[in-house]
This record gives sequence, structure tokens and C-alpha cells, in this order.
Amino acid sequence: MPQSTRRRPQKTNPLTTLAVLLVVVLLVLSIFAAILAMRDPNAHMDSNPTTNPSTSASTNGTTGTTQPTDPTDPSGPSGPSDPSDPSDPTDPSDPTDPSDPTDPSDPTDPTDPSDPTDPTDPTKPTEPVDLEAFFSESVFIGDSVTLKLRNYCVLNPNALYGAKILCAGSYAVRHAITEPEPGNSNIVSITYQGVEMRPEDALAQIGAKRVFIMLGMNDIAFGVDYTLSNWKILIDNIRAKNPDIEIYIQSGTPIHASKDRDGYKLNNANMDIYNQRLQTFCQENGCYYVELNSYFKDANGDLADAYCSDPYNATTNPNGQGCHFTDAGVKLWIQLLMDYASNR
Repeated sequence: MPQSTRRRPQKTNPLTTLAVLLVVVLLVLSIFAAILAMRDPNAHMDSNPTTNPSTSASTNGTTGTTQPTDPTDPSGPSGPSDPSDPSDPTDPSDPTDPSDPTDPSDPTDPTDPSDPTDPTDPTKPTEPVDLEAFFSESVFIGDSVTLKLRNYCVLNPNALYGAKILCAGSYAVRHAITEPEPGNSNIVSITYQGVEMRPEDALAQIGAKRVFIMLGMNDIAFGVDYTLSNWKILIDNIRAKNPDIEIYIQSGTPIHASKDRDGYKLNNANMDIYNQRLQTFCQENGCYYVELNSYFKDANGDLADAYCSDPYNATTNPNGQGCHFTDAGVKLWIQLLMDYASNR
């Protein structure tokens, strides 16, 4: 019987064992490194836009505070930004940056005070006013002060572009709301086309788009309250027959120093009170108030000598009323009206 052969055990190569051990060690180290990387907050950047900035911020070195990453930080990996580089979109000194809301060259900047089309500024017309059309469609109504304006415009037809001027000496608000009585000297009326009539009727016949009224100098001696109550009646009467008309009420004008004296009810103190009340009346009743009074005053608050055609003098002009204008006064008045129309 053949003798059985016995397998000799093979010896393990020590190099193979060492290689396997190294592989195991490297695998363990890789796993350990991966775990550390996942736990390191600085190992990656959170790209979730809804993340609270405080949870994705880097520590600034102060306990309990964090700071978001600044893309323009000059200590960052890209180095400091060059302020002279026009391609750098983060350069805060770039005056052409279209995203800068304070850029003064931006034509849409609503805060630009030089913008002539600013719709929020009521004193600036959106387009130039056609003064000829404005005044040619206007009617002026007044007393003897306005009579001087009418006489001047007769000699200078283009001064107010042909505006119609209806006036009468001693005309008052209380007369304007009273039915005319021809031959009755106690009732003064204006005349249109040879017929005495009330203002609302004359305006309706003319088809006026706007009316400038200056009255009150012959009323305030009866009291400011009384005068304003009559103004309300007059305005209501005008609107009843001329519903679309624009109503401009001009202030009363000052009195010359020669006539501005105690005991005389038509004085500058009363005129100032009247004008203040009249301005409030305009605001409350939808009328335009045109300030004239202050422009005709001298340093003492009286009608300036250059603008007064009838200063009182007991010897040379005992009938002087100290309230009517010279040509210089009328020219100033017209200029004020032009300026008002241009900037209304």
C-alpha cells in the first residue's frame, strides 16, 4: 500500500501581511478623516440661501459673536480690490454705478432739485404758460384802483393781452351783490356793452374762463366780517352762472402815509387784517389769492411815494386819497400778474 504523502504547511509571506495591515490602517484613517471633515464648520460653505447668516458665519475671534463673510474683504483669497479697476463691480467709489440710488446724474432721481418736471412742486408749471391766452380769456373787476389799470391798458393794448376790465369808482363788494338801479347814486354798478349789470351776468355774457377781482377798499370801513360775508355771496353768485370759471381774488393795496392816520378807518393796519382774512377766505372757498399788498409798501409799510398818484396834502391836494397808482405802480402790478401767471 503506497504510503500517503503529507502536505507541508505553507509559510505566510510577511510582506503580504504588512501590506494588508497598511491597507486597513489607511482605510481607518480615511474614515476618521471623513468624520472630522463633516464636523469642521470651516471645511465647506453653506449654499442654502434661506440659512440664517448667523449659523453660516465664521468666528471673528470674540466669544459669542459671529461675522458674515465679506466678499469685498481685502484679506480674502483674491487680495485687496483695486479701486482704480473700472471692471470691479464692488468698487463703492464708482460714480457710474447704475445701482447707486443717490447718483445725481440719474434723470429719474425724484430728489433732484434741478428737475424742472418735478410733479410734486406746485409752484413750477409743467409747461410754459401761454400768457397771451391766459389773460386774453380773463376779465378784471374792480374799483377806482382798477380804473387806473384800465386807463393804462387803453393806451397800452398789449399790456394785459386785451383782457377785459370792468370797473367803477367807489365800487364795493356790497354793490356787486346788489341789483343795479340806473340813476340811483347809492348803488354803483359796472357796465358791459353800455348796460349796467352784476358781475356774474357780465362774466356769463363774455364767456370768461377766469376773473380777477379787487374789491374791499370801499368796504372795510364797515367791518371786515361784514365785507367777507358779502364776498361769499358774490362768489356764490358768480359760480351759479359761471360754474367752470376760475376766480382770482387780488389783495387790497396799501395806503400812502399822508392818508394813513388815526381815526381814518381805511388805514394800513386794517388793510393788513383784511388781507389776512381774505387769504383764509380764498383757501376755504376754492379761490386763488393773489398777493399784491406787500410789493407796494415802503420801509414803513405805507404805499411808496413812487407808486402813489394822489398823496394827501392839505394845501396842494386836499382831495388826495393816497391809494391810487402812478404809471410805475401799474407797471409793477402788471409785472406781478405776469409772474403769478407764469408760476401758478
